[in-house]
Amino acid sequence: MITYKTGDASWPELEPGTYNCIAHVCNDKGGWGAGFVLALSRISRSPELKYRKYPKDRVLGRVQWCRYTPGLYVVNMIAQHGYGPERPLSYSALHACLRRVGRSLDEGDVVHMPRIGCGLAGGSWAIVRLLVWWNLCRKGMRVIVYDLP
Repeated sequence: MITYKTGDASWPELEPGTYNCIAHVCNDKGGWGAGFVLALSRISRSPELKYRKYPKDRVLGRVQWCRYTPGLYVVNMIAQHGYGPERPLSYSALHACLRRVGRSLDEGDVVHMPRIGCGLAGGSWAIVRLLVWWNLCRKGMRVIVYDLP
């Protein structure tokens, strides 16, 4: 099930008694300077440092997990080929990332996210929503999507 909330996905309301993580899309070229990642870095630099420390992990379809705050992890999903005006979201890479996330979590765990891949990466929420449902919701994970006020 996908729940929509107004709020900031970089500072989600944690669901007590369950595993909570924030999923977001990163590019494969090393750019970390625009969009949702700026909000993440204002709270903790750990997702950015992990992303920058392991350049060989920045392959489309891969994920990086890191501790963000107590009780909350971030998963950097490498699903964007480069950056810029060419709309670089790769739906196949996003599918692979979400599949990996879904395999790492248990039923009832909570994934918080903005509308991943639909801002600077240029994706369509109608398509992304189906990938999220297929790889997470269908397997019993709760997904909370945050829209800024």
